[in-house]
Amino acid sequence: MVIVGGFHPLSYFFFAFQLLGYISVSTLLELVYYHFRRGDVQSWKTQPTKASATRKQWVWGLPALDVLCQGRQQRERPRRHPLHAYYATANLLCSALFAGAVCEATVRGLTTLSHEPFALSKLLYAVGWQCVAEYYWHRLMHWPPCYRRFHKLHHHYKAPEPFDDLFIHPTEAFGYYCILFSPVLLVPDLPIMSFFAYMGVMGLCGILDHSGITLKLPGIYNTADHDIHHEYFHFNYAFPFIALDLLHGTYRPARSQTSIRQQSSGFKWNTVDTKD
Repeated sequence: MVIVGGFHPLSYFFFAFQLLGYISVSTLLELVYYHFRRGDVQSWKTQPTKASATRKQWVWGLPALDVLCQGRQQRERPRRHPLHAYYATANLLCSALFAGAVCEATVRGLTTLSHEPFALSKLLYAVGWQCVAEYYWHRLMHWPPCYRRFHKLHHHYKAPEPFDDLFIHPTEAFGYYCILFSPVLLVPDLPIMSFFAYMGVMGLCGILDHSGITLKLPGIYNTADHDIHHEYFHFNYAFPFIALDLLHGTYRPARSQTSIRQQSSGFKWNTVDTKD
């Protein structure tokens, strides 16, 4: 196989796939819901009264365009944080670099990925590990020093919409990507197809959770659960499934109008108010 610039061609392919896959899915959701279905927000928007991006003339929300075009963000997306375009673009490139690096490491025999057939047990192993690690990482980000220094930026949006998910402090984003891609080092003999399925689930849920669009698999997954976290802050830290929230008493049902008292548990950190 020809090596291009010192790297395997597949590494470039997966870099581009990660980059363009995210842009394609986010753009499709924005176009279908926030443009074509803009007059019907009550039927699909998790917070219908906060559908700020609906408009008659569709304006592509890709943050990189705001980097390239001075004044575009203030003119077309005034709700966005001044750093949104720069951080979201940097974080997207970082995720694509992680994808390319994982491919390169696999080609060089440095990961646990194997050519064994797809294995559901390995997929569940990877998903389970990510759910546990991400929950505690997210709780750490709500510890006051970390929240004020890093995570507060992500909570700028109380009703996230497409392309808002990657507005994270780059340090926090790097830590999350380490968790996201860690199964290639931690799950023994992880079949490549199982890893692809894992990345598909995590990537799609990450976009949907911050889309503001109500989609669900009853009893398994509901995009409104994470919207609750952005709206009420002290609930629903888990991603993408709610098991750890149920375990620690931090779950609040979607669209609930009543407060749920946080249950005491062995794991309890102080958090800060969203207005801090």
